[in-house]
Amino acid sequence: MMYKTCFLVIIACMTGISAHTEGKDDWVSFQLEKEGQMLYGFKNAQGEVMIEPMYLWADDFSEELAAVQDVKTKKFGFINTKGKVIIPFKYDEAYSFGRYKKGQDGFPQLALVNIGNTEAHRFKLFTQGKWGLIDKKGRVVLPIKYGYIFAVHEGMACIFEGEFLIDQKESVDVQGKYGFINDTGIVVINPIYDHVDPAFVNGVLNVTKDGEDFQINKKGEKIDQFPIIEDKGIFTFNMIDDL
Repeated sequence: MMYKTCFLVIIACMTGISAHTEGKDDWVSFQLEKEGQMLYGFKNAQGEVMIEPMYLWADDFSEELAAVQDVKTKKFGFINTKGKVIIPFKYDEAYSFGRYKKGQDGFPQLALVNIGNTEAHRFKLFTQGKWGLIDKKGRVVLPIKYGYIFAVHEGMACIFEGEFLIDQKESVDVQGKYGFINDTGIVVINPIYDHVDPAFVNGVLNVTKDGEDFQINKKGEKIDQFPIIEDKGIFTFNMIDDL
């Protein structure tokens, strides 16, 4: 037996809108039909069209760059506010700098990119290919080798080293290990765990390794005792059977 609270709901809940200052980072993508095809462009905060619709998909501008999908190659790259391509179209999925998914906070000064994802699995939880992080010069900061990178929470993000085996019925077989990086893309806890909660809560994380359930801190150190409560109050926790 062990105490454990499931935080899977955190995946869906960590959707805080990024706080932008007024300016070009307020440019948002919009969709418009052109010649029978839905294309994306950009508008400013006043609703004025700043870049005409010409992309298959586009994230909002963040840190003066935006991730966009090229019509011809269907690859993703990054443009500046003049529409100039700054990082070439070579990714199979990508999101703007400082953003995790469209409308969500991500890794400051870094962008989430994928190589190998298929069109059928773009913008979904279970994707194909590998994920990593790049900087504004297109240099790889976190190797593009992870099956998934979760959202940042308490300065940490879960990484999954493995793959999602998806059959024709969309059933998913998860094969791999979990670890954690910090919000600068540095691996802090190597992927050695069979199961983890997707995010730390108050600096503590529930993990499973080799059939054993326990808790670790942000250094990956095992916690062998209950939290110390230094004031009056009620401490509650849930009990579940060993998995």
